[in-house]
Amino acid sequence: MQQKRPIHVRKTGTALEGVLAALAPFPLTMAFAGTIGNPAAWRIGLALAAVVCVFICAATIVRRVLLPRICGSLAVCLCIAAAFPALRDNPFLALFLGVAFLFVQVQVFDFSILIRLNRKISLADQRLGRIRGAALVLPLLAVFRSLFQFSFPGGMPYVLGPSILILSFFLLEYAYHFRRKLFWILGLFGSLLVFSSIAFCFPANIPGCAIIYGILTGLLLPGSADHRKGSILDILFDRPARVLFWSFFLLCLSGTLLLVAPSAAGNHPIPSIDAAFTAVSAVCVTGLVVLDTVKDFSFFGQFYIMILIQLGGLGIMSITTFIIQVVAKRRISLRQESMMASLTETDHHDLLSSLVLILKFTFAAEGIGAVILACAYYFSGLAFPEAVWNGTFTSISAFCNAGFTLTGGNLVGYQSNPIILYTVAFLIVLGGLAPAMALYIPAWISGRPVPAAAHIILGSTALLLFGGTLLILVFEWNGILTGLSFFDKIHNAYFQSATLRTAGFNSVPLEQIKDPTLFTMIILMFIGGSPGGTAGGIKTTTAAILILTFMTVVRHRSEVIYRYRRIPYQAVYRAVATLLAGFGIWCLFIFFLAATQSLPIREILFEITSALGTVGLTIGATPRLDEIGKMIVMAAMFLGRIGPVTLFMYLASRKPLEFGEYPDLKINLS
Repeated sequence: MQQKRPIHVRKTGTALEGVLAALAPFPLTMAFAGTIGNPAAWRIGLALAAVVCVFICAATIVRRVLLPRICGSLAVCLCIAAAFPALRDNPFLALFLGVAFLFVQVQVFDFSILIRLNRKISLADQRLGRIRGAALVLPLLAVFRSLFQFSFPGGMPYVLGPSILILSFFLLEYAYHFRRKLFWILGLFGSLLVFSSIAFCFPANIPGCAIIYGILTGLLLPGSADHRKGSILDILFDRPARVLFWSFFLLCLSGTLLLVAPSAAGNHPIPSIDAAFTAVSAVCVTGLVVLDTVKDFSFFGQFYIMILIQLGGLGIMSITTFIIQVVAKRRISLRQESMMASLTETDHHDLLSSLVLILKFTFAAEGIGAVILACAYYFSGLAFPEAVWNGTFTSISAFCNAGFTLTGGNLVGYQSNPIILYTVAFLIVLGGLAPAMALYIPAWISGRPVPAAAHIILGSTALLLFGGTLLILVFEWNGILTGLSFFDKIHNAYFQSATLRTAGFNSVPLEQIKDPTLFTMIILMFIGGSPGGTAGGIKTTTAAILILTFMTVVRHRSEVIYRYRRIPYQAVYRAVATLLAGFGIWCLFIFFLAATQSLPIREILFEITSALGTVGLTIGATPRLDEIGKMIVMAAMFLGRIGPVTLFMYLASRKPLEFGEYPDLKINLS
């Protein structure tokens, strides 16, 4: 029955209430972890006790402070105890569950503190939040089951059934109180899915039903009980940094499910961890691999990887905006347009035109590159269909700075083919620049006037490109370039300098590079490409602004000036923050990898820099990583892809606070 007056509850925790309720049956899976057949009675008892604790935590999360903390902590401890025999023998599962439990625990503590805030919403919106949280959990549980199907051989499908029924109950409850026919249909549909799967003895279908049901419910839910308060689109585009994170995360998750499917495998099934590593590397356009793309993946697997590279290179939000405005013929609001502009680094007054320019430039460059490379591969001895496929795949991989190839040994076999080397290098440079910056190249080369910002980007790109070429030639003339002709040494040195700008291709073996070359490569990988492109790193503009600031201090000038333009202090502060954040994360991941892997420190330094800079080059460490090492490198690739951009948007979205005038602090720096 419709309430005559809105009953208000605390807003914080409504979605978490649904998440915990849907997760309540999940502790039962801990009793089945690593067990073939019936688990020990003590494990089942601990799991059932954890289920009760999760239910209590869900029921009290928006009403109490101390009780949900106690029950949440007790549930985590009971789950770990029930699954301890499996966690002891599976470090990857232990790390994954440890992070997941820690995240849930932090959320419980965080929300139990924040419920003291006086934020209130109607009963209808509270129940919508609860439904939304439960709908989010179902696909994640099903994906967890797919990733760890060998660790949970029994019981997992049946545990998903109660989670689906809990979401169905929430939907039916909402339909009963607020008389919404759509919620009646959705609730009955979920119940029918579970009972039909059990009645016809198809428990293996329950994970698929959970994914479909959760996604379908999430898509059909309104943004608010009062549709005038905002739509799902408003919620989606309200926080650009959050959208960027979840877009890439969900794409990595989808890519993992595609690559773990039998259709993607070559001669043998793809392990879940290796499929996840490949998907993250493709989406984050890195290029680090633990499998041979040609031998271990079928044609469909290679096609999935190419699509993931393309989506990761273009950026999910560019494609989403293009579909919303062009295909659906729907206008987005000014706030959404401004948020989208911060994600795509375009002018929000001309967002659609900028996105169309991005797509046209991308597909034109990739198309021309594919034709040239296909011809080069064909004349080098490949059959025509294979040459076309290799040319298309390599062109997309090069423009998106991904580093994946379909030739054994990367491009080492083509180190004496300058057409392939220079075509790939040119695509790498174009992809590392924003389309608008790339269009300034002819004018900049001919000496015609270009904007000062374009001059900084193009000048720093050329300096790093040719400076890296010179240093590689000097240090490796009698090193890894030994045996090549004079011109081939120049070709390959230039190619390696270009690919160090976050592309990940190599035309010479890198395992035996000298220490000065290693140091040069680390610096180039850390700097990366330019803003608006597909490259990673702290960006050329950050390095350029820091150098200009240093020169300003040395010359005792009060302002940073470049080509009669003043660089604002905010840009200098952001450059310093980006550098310090990048360096801090770099040190942290080096510590993690050094603490968990038995690898030489030079390989760890190179590997982490390559992952954080989304470069994809390796000097032999990647194939020797264990499951924990792969997880660490996956996290580094993901953070390297979204980290600097997210940090920039966070800094750019805050207006400076006015604190008034204060006296200067005199402090010595030398």
